[in-house]
Amino acid sequence: MPSAEITTTFPLLTKTKSARRTFLKQITSAALVGLIPFPGCRNNPSLPAGRQPEILSALEWENLVAVQDILLPSEENIPGARELNAAGYVQWVIGDTNPDPADTRFLKNGLTWIEEEAQKSMGSSFAKLSTQNQNDLLQEISALNWGERWLSMMLLYLFEALFSDPVYGANPDGSGWKWLNYFPGQPRPTEKNKYKSS
Repeated sequence: MPSAEITTTFPLLTKTKSARRTFLKQITSAALVGLIPFPGCRNNPSLPAGRQPEILSALEWENLVAVQDILLPSEENIPGARELNAAGYVQWVIGDTNPDPADTRFLKNGLTWIEEEAQKSMGSSFAKLSTQNQNDLLQEISALNWGERWLSMMLLYLFEALFSDPVYGANPDGSGWKWLNYFPGQPRPTEKNKYKSS
């Protein structure tokens, strides 16, 4: 049972899947998405279908996918992090050289820290824990300064993947847009004029 402190620090993790979905839909629908200044909105040129070993280790990739599955789980007729290729998006963000290196280092280090916490408190890799134990651990780390910030960054990048133009590899077929009944701004980017990372 999570403590009251954990529940109030990061209440999203204590909700059911449906409550999380309702929350996500309400918050994103209420926002003027085109005006939100996402710091990581870097319109990646091409997202990998899977892990890129020069950016993330196998363990980091597994933990990233597992965390995102907890924060934005897949449901019938509703895209989750996997359907949005959110792990590929975050991997691309970590590998991009344009953003603040401290932010991308923090994002990547969080994958190591969550593994250390899982090993310390549950004696297993985070990705190998049951969904309930993963959720419990995320609730625990949300009470830590680094954990709350890291989980907030994860949610930010999930939102970016949700609203990304499919030309960049996330949000395939506009599945996030369709779920939210969102219509992107025009003109949309093309292969020729899209952002190129360095």
